[in-house]
Amino acid sequence: MDILEKARFERIAAKDRWIRALFTERELEPISAYSPGRTSEYLAGRFSAKEAIAKVLGVGFLGRMKWRDIEVLRLSPSGKPYVLLHRFARTRANELKVGTVEVSISHQPTVVVAFAVGQRACACGQHGESRHGLAGWSRTGPSDARPAPDTSSGVPGGEPRSARSSISEVFSAT
Repeated sequence: MDILEKARFERIAAKDRWIRALFTERELEPISAYSPGRTSEYLAGRFSAKEAIAKVLGVGFLGRMKWRDIEVLRLSPSGKPYVLLHRFARTRANELKVGTVEVSISHQPTVVVAFAVGQRACACGQHGESRHGLAGWSRTGPSDARPAPDTSSGVPGGEPRSARSSISEVFSAT
């Protein structure tokens, strides 16, 4: 979980070079259609989500983890955020056997809150990751990797809601 004062983020993001260091091109794509206030809110939410995800992975951004190793994108038209992990973030998730990371972002007038939970990868050995909805969410590989649409649940990855992991399989590092 991460809580961020919007005013603090606006000071951080006042310089374009910081925006380019913190966010990928795909994360920045939607802001061209936003007002300045909405742009700040959107980016603050992504920033807070990255902080919450780093906590799930048990690492910070001062070491090998880079801000752009975590990508927080959105599904259209729902706008639901989804996470792609790259480079060190993906390696760390693999070490922890985290297959997916779910994130929720909430905006209030002066703060943004993000909550992230990592789900363990399937260890059953009987099914590939796509059987359990893990393929495409956090893959290493080309930067244009996108999750496959799921028409049965509205969630990327392909598994129907009934196939989701139980709460006992949810993993989060604190």
